[in-house]
Amino acid sequence: MAADLRLITEIRGTRGSAKRTIYLDGEPWRPTHRHAISELGLTPGASVEPDAIEEQLAAIEPRLARERAYRLLGFRDRTASEIARRLSQDGFPDSLIDALVQDLIAAGLIDDARFASALAPSLLTNRGYGRARALRELVHRGVPKDLAQAALDAASSPAEESARAAALAIRLCRPGDTPERLAARLVRRGFAISTAFRAARDALHDEHTDYPDT
Repeated sequence: MAADLRLITEIRGTRGSAKRTIYLDGEPWRPTHRHAISELGLTPGASVEPDAIEEQLAAIEPRLARERAYRLLGFRDRTASEIARRLSQDGFPDSLIDALVQDLIAAGLIDDARFASALAPSLLTNRGYGRARALRELVHRGVPKDLAQAALDAASSPAEESARAAALAIRLCRPGDTPERLAARLVRRGFAISTAFRAARDALHDEHTDYPDT
């Protein structure tokens, strides 16, 4: 019925984002992915029935969201939180995202524990992070805290933290360093203050320490 028609006055997006917001009669109505807009042929100036467009979007968006998730996972492993955040940024509805993420978890395509187990050794060894910073990094990526701590424990026991700090202190030594300056660099890497100071003092104890060029 004509009374059900509303005018698409604008389809707004931002540079670098796939999210598009449909405006009806000058008011924001609904976000969606830009490919959904293209597939439905929606353009400003068209008169549409909102209920009909909603049904069409509900039929299209699950496929588009799944394709987007597959592309993201094809690039690298990701946490459930990362996938959900990226899909939300792309304009997909929360209810659709929640259901899709659960499907991907059930299929083994998303596994936060696996993600944490793969990343934890790199954070501790390759990047030289202390446990505190490595934990923050894992949680920032969306790994639940308990899984992050378990992954760190498996990669390096808490008892090894002092030895890792000591080795890193030797690598980070600079000519003219004081224990305070060297310890500060270790603290920024995520080592506890007491551990950092002990490692710094030990590294600087021998006045004949060979300092690496940094």
